[in-house]
Amino acid sequence: GVDIDIYLVVEDITAVVPEADKALVEAVIGEAQVGMYLDVTLMKQIGATAPEEVENTSGTVTITFKVPENLRNTDPTIDRTYQIVRVHDGEAQIIGSSYNESTGIITFSTDRFSTYALVYTDKAVETPDPQPGTDEETPGGDQNRDDGKDTDKDKAPQTGDNTNIVGPVVGVVIALLLAAAIVIIRKKRK
Repeated sequence: GVDIDIYLVVEDITAVVPEADKALVEAVIGEAQVGMYLDVTLMKQIGATAPEEVENTSGTVTITFKVPENLRNTDPTIDRTYQIVRVHDGEAQIIGSSYNESTGIITFSTDRFSTYALVYTDKAVETPDPQPGTDEETPGGDQNRDDGKDTDKDKAPQTGDNTNIVGPVVGVVIALLLAAAIVIIRKKRK
C-alpha cells in the first residue's frame, strides 16, 4: 500500500570523473575522443524511506539524452560518429547506441548503472572520384582556360534535341484554324 518511485539521475561528471575510470575508457576507445563523462544512477524509493541506488536490473533500461551543442558536428567536411562506453565493476565496454543527427539525441540500453562516457570519432567526408575522361580528372585542365577562344573541349556536350518546333507548331495551329473556318463556312451555306 505504499508508493514506489523509480527514477534515473544522469549527471555530467567530466570535471570530477575518477582517474581510474578515465584510464579504463581510454584503453578501449582507440582513436576516439572523449566528449563527456556521465554518472548514470537508477534510484528507487519505497514510501517515505530514503532513496536507494540500484546497480543492476534484470532487464534493460533505454536511456536517451541530447548531445550538448559543443559536441555536435557543424563541419560538412567531417562525418562524426558517437559511441557510449560503460565503466562498471572495473571494466570498460563499448555498448550499442544510435544517434539521431536531426534531433541531436543519442539512445542506448543498459542494465548496469555507473560511469558512462560519450566518445566520438571524426572522419573526413569522402568525395567521389572524378569520372575518367572529364576535365575534372586533371586539376588545372582546360576548365580554367580564359583566353576567349572557344574550343570543342570548352563546350558542354549537346545532350538535348535542338530542333526548332515553333514553326511547325504555328503551322499546325493555322491549318486547324483554316479547317475550322472552312467547316463553319460550309455549314452556313447549307
